[in-house]
Amino acid sequence: MASSEPQSLSLRIKPQFDHNGEAHSLGFSLALECPSLTAGQSLCCLNTKMGNGTTQCYTKDQIHVSDSDGFLDIEIHDKGRMRSYLVNRPTTGNVVMNFVAHPVKVDSKTPIGGRYELRRDQGGLQCMGLSTIPIPWDVSLTTKARYRMEIEWDLSDAPQGTRAVSSFGEGRVQRVHPPFDLWRMVFTVGPLKSYPLDAPRGGHFGFYWFGKPPTSITALPPVCEELFAKMSNFFRDKASEENPYRIFVRRATPARGFGGSGGIRSFVLEYDDAIDTISQDEIFTLLAHEMVHNWPLMAADSKEDDLDLVAWYNEGVADYYAAVLPYRISHRTKACFRKHLNAKFTEYYTNPCRLVSNRQAEDKAWTSPNLQTVPYTRGLMYFCKLDAQIRRASNGCKSVDELVLSLLEKLRKYEPFGIREWKDMLVDVLGAKALEDFQTMNKGELIRLPADAFAPDYEVVRVDERELDFGFDMGSFSKRVVSGLNLTSEAAKAGLEDGDEIIKNTFVWQCQQNYERKMRMTIRRGHVEHKIEYWPRAEKMVESWRLHETKS
Repeated sequence: MASSEPQSLSLRIKPQFDHNGEAHSLGFSLALECPSLTAGQSLCCLNTKMGNGTTQCYTKDQIHVSDSDGFLDIEIHDKGRMRSYLVNRPTTGNVVMNFVAHPVKVDSKTPIGGRYELRRDQGGLQCMGLSTIPIPWDVSLTTKARYRMEIEWDLSDAPQGTRAVSSFGEGRVQRVHPPFDLWRMVFTVGPLKSYPLDAPRGGHFGFYWFGKPPTSITALPPVCEELFAKMSNFFRDKASEENPYRIFVRRATPARGFGGSGGIRSFVLEYDDAIDTISQDEIFTLLAHEMVHNWPLMAADSKEDDLDLVAWYNEGVADYYAAVLPYRISHRTKACFRKHLNAKFTEYYTNPCRLVSNRQAEDKAWTSPNLQTVPYTRGLMYFCKLDAQIRRASNGCKSVDELVLSLLEKLRKYEPFGIREWKDMLVDVLGAKALEDFQTMNKGELIRLPADAFAPDYEVVRVDERELDFGFDMGSFSKRVVSGLNLTSEAAKAGLEDGDEIIKNTFVWQCQQNYERKMRMTIRRGHVEHKIEYWPRAEKMVESWRLHETKS
């Protein structure tokens, strides 16, 4: 084999089923072609923690490794959130790793997090590789290593009607990809249903679910297919059988959650029993955001000079194009566009954490829903302002699109695509002043848009609003017990008390984005349940802005 050819990586997955025919675990066999490692080198690695989510985090005894010489002993080395599996002797020939993944146990108190972990869902299983599969990776997103990947399912013990699908299709698939893409893939197996009804092994689009989702979910596939086709054209990446896209639905119950997690050519859409409280526009906004994640991406680098802080880009660019692209391609009306952006403006300007730095938001993101939204809305505002600046400087000939598409092209060519490259492009388009704006954004200074940022159809107008205030420690939403109650807050006035167990509550993001939205809670105090309702806003007025349609 010529040295320039990629090595092979073979992943075989065998689901195990209980006496009721429900999948209860996944057996993996991962074979690497001649890695030629020396003693002490890393064979593969896996995250030990992903936000509020759980990874498999296999111990030494839970992975069996062998090569041409037989059993291969390994050692574990943990650094930060990464676990590396090191070989204790030089490897010979192909190396095979065998391990079994078990679904995470969840209940109504399980914190809402990324949709990565292995979960049960109505007789089936679903996960992303990020939480489940160790990969041969040198902890560098920009590694140029490529593998001839083969993914194959063993359904020999599966009940009739079982289907197995990954991000690139049903059953056996082959692709050439960097190892990191294995983490970005979705894997699901069980009594799957799909759109199209007989979604083929190939095909350019697929939508998959278990059980009987509500109509708000089952009505989505045609909308998603059309939206994705138009977005693909914008990002110069037409879908085809060789370049498909798939959406995987996950029911969170008995846990809670509504949201999505983007993968490679795919994303996971999660819903729970509160789906009926979510409007179709809110669902559409989430879909658009997750679809955008399929394209623009900025690579994280070292902490030196904050080169690792890229969430403002990766989440902000998704929020930005989720707002502007559907409007541009006539998939949303002017009224929907204005409503969408005004909701985001409210979320940004009334957030009590709006002035924290990107570093603070990154380090403590999972301690508060208000911190989690900072990179999303701050990134959105940054792109709105940058777009206005570029249009003005170029007399309307250029926009922020050119920068985003240029960085995306670097990714496709396997060139560096991080903050350094972004800064270079900023200087080329706007000069050194653009770097000052970037640094103030990174530090957390408030972003104000020019009045004509969305001219000629809209004007940005100042309309101050009350600051968001749920009235207690934000960690209470994850812990499901109220603590740190502010006795002068609207929550306290409505009757909430420290120690109350939270049974149900309005989604936090709905109150963050909808200024008038009430927080409705069902709490348990002792053995008695109570209904609590209040407006989660403080007396404090803060600077805020809104889009107003200009008079013709």
